[in-house]
Amino acid sequence: IGYKECIPFFKEDASLEEVKEAIKQHSRNYAKRQLTWFRNRFEVDVWADLIDQPDQLDEINRKVKNHVGSD
Repeated sequence: IGYKECIPFFKEDASLEEVKEAIKQHSRNYAKRQLTWFRNRFEVDVWADLIDQPDQLDEINRKVKNHVGSD
């Protein structure tokens, strides 16, 4: 992501702003495909948002340790 979107800029078919927006959109599309792939392959009860809620990490660690039987 990023290289293909720059070609129209170098050919003067798109502005730098248009290229930036295309890169952002394609990045979001790729992230959505990744999430869909993970959801379809792994049984997950909850998806954690550690970017917006970093305090969830301690709870996740506790649950993982309980699940695998580690102290």
